Amino acid sequence: MDKTIGELIDEISVVNIKIFMMVEQVERHENTKEDAWKMNALVKRRATLRNAINKKFNDEEDIKVYGTTRS
Repeated sequence: MDKTIGELIDEISVVNIKIFMMVEQVERHENTKEDAWKMNALVKRRATLRNAINKKFNDEEDIKVYGTTRS
């Protein structure tokens, strides 16, 4: 089953929060080598999600936004 645009946006929001929290750890010098691997995986996942969202928007003919349609 394909994810909806809303589901993709929810997921990318969670990934962005995780990245933000890891950046804070780095700034406090509380990160480990394992954290670096996790950060790398999160950044890759964010790129994948961003591409999926862009593809969804490009594939949709008429997306309703606040009661209007995109032409």
